[in-house]
Amino acid sequence: MTLTVRRALCAVMVFAVVEKAETVVMNDGEEHDSWSVLINGQVGIEHQNGDVEHLNVGDSFGMAEATLEKLYHRGVMTTRCDDCQFVCVTQTDYYRILHQGEENIRRHENENGIVVLVTEYRGAAGESGHQQGHVVIRGTPEHLMLQLIEDNSRDSTYVEDFLLTHRTFIESPLVVAKQLLAWFSEPSVRDKVTRVVLL
Repeated sequence: MTLTVRRALCAVMVFAVVEKAETVVMNDGEEHDSWSVLINGQVGIEHQNGDVEHLNVGDSFGMAEATLEKLYHRGVMTTRCDDCQFVCVTQTDYYRILHQGEENIRRHENENGIVVLVTEYRGAAGESGHQQGHVVIRGTPEHLMLQLIEDNSRDSTYVEDFLLTHRTFIESPLVVAKQLLAWFSEPSVRDKVTRVVLL
């Protein structure tokens, strides 16, 4: 889930509290109309065969995938402690946000059809102070390094972010240093390499 999708979900979340333990939250066969995440407490789901499933903090229920089809709860869900807290997103908002998020994702493939870079479109029209464009969200080490000399006007902190994190996905800082030296010999990207080195 990308940052933009998480922000959009947070913008429409509703906070719900069930104060008492052993309160029925959902009955068997009840329609799911939201995606919910348990943020405090514990709930149990007793199924018709007698099995009990426990959901703890961080567990979600309701929508296993983004769909507008009617989904129904199986089992009786009850709170196991006082002060159970949930955040909920309606089914229509959940569907809209996840599909819009997927539409904003662009997968860049190499000549063999292998995805080497994934970017996300950010910056809605009318968003004050933000430029519109694609930002890198993941990629192969080689393509992430190549972004150091690409025009990343939408992602103004890409170079700094790369320099802070490259040790997690590139075996040695020498790999980056050698590549920067190779690029420095090319006059067309020398200014960009100089900027990276000065950071």
